[in-house]
Amino acid sequence: MSDHICSLVPEATAGYSAMRAGFVSVPAFFVLSGYVMWINYGSKMICFRWKSVVDFLIRRFRRLYPVHLFSLLATLMLFLGSKALGIEVPHELYSARDFVLNLFLIHTWVPKFQYSWNYPSWSISSEWFAYILFPLFCVTIGKIANAKFAWLACFTALITTLVLYSIKNSILFFTMIEAVAPFLVGMCGAIAINKTESFKVIPTATPDGLFALLIVLTCFLSSTTIGNVGFVLCSGLVLSLGILGEKCSFFWRNRITVFLGEISYSLYLTHFLVIKFGSKIVPSLDGTGSALGAAVVFAYFFAVLSVAYAVHRFIEKPFLIVNSHRNIAGPPKTIGHSGS
Repeated sequence: MSDHICSLVPEATAGYSAMRAGFVSVPAFFVLSGYVMWINYGSKMICFRWKSVVDFLIRRFRRLYPVHLFSLLATLMLFLGSKALGIEVPHELYSARDFVLNLFLIHTWVPKFQYSWNYPSWSISSEWFAYILFPLFCVTIGKIANAKFAWLACFTALITTLVLYSIKNSILFFTMIEAVAPFLVGMCGAIAINKTESFKVIPTATPDGLFALLIVLTCFLSSTTIGNVGFVLCSGLVLSLGILGEKCSFFWRNRITVFLGEISYSLYLTHFLVIKFGSKIVPSLDGTGSALGAAVVFAYFFAVLSVAYAVHRFIEKPFLIVNSHRNIAGPPKTIGHSGS
């Protein structure tokens, strides 16, 4: 899909190199997710209780599934519409079997995964698997008492992620477990930060520098190299933001960044649909001039943001409100635990 957009303004090669490297954001999302899960739920789940586990999984399901279901049904409508109009569609990517697996959010839970239906949703299926394991992580890894051991666990998870990505083609069920190691990077990092009594002051611009370095490197490094380097940089970015908190630079706290963060999940799951639909109705513009191509690219971005905002506003947000009114039961007050 990115190749279709890149063909509209072929002169902007550097920008498209960065666009193609957008896959780095997926493992970064896993790291961020592990970090946020521990911060929000870790102390409440460090002592295993079935009620806490069920409450947690219900909350996460409500968070993931509505937008996923909408995107899947929208993909189904696009597929049926394409068939009715006689547009060629690769049927092997839109089988009834894969639709059922997508419907139950388990489409990556197969030995050899193949993209199907709404392609970006693969990471949500993998993330769901990590959520199911999270209660187990809390009652094991979550009980690490020493900050040094927590940092060691974080570093080990990071190295494990890099190793797994280097041999992924030889691992059965790799896509199902793909989220687990980077998820643990974020979770262990959150534990380590929480247990480290004091930090040497890190510059406020540390996250900014890591982000800028990532953008620059995507223009010069190969996809494989930027995948590894980008994951390390993104992990450092997430953890440095966790260390700085409210002290991070204005870049991370301004209204535009906050807005993009709020709609990011809807944006991620719907952007493919918008671009795919556009690729069917917008022909190649080679030879028609970069000005027209740039205008179409701008229209794409506007359409992607507009659809993402609408889905966030009318589908995602109502369920976020429901989740905010439901509390997860913590451990009994008579039981002590190291949640801080």
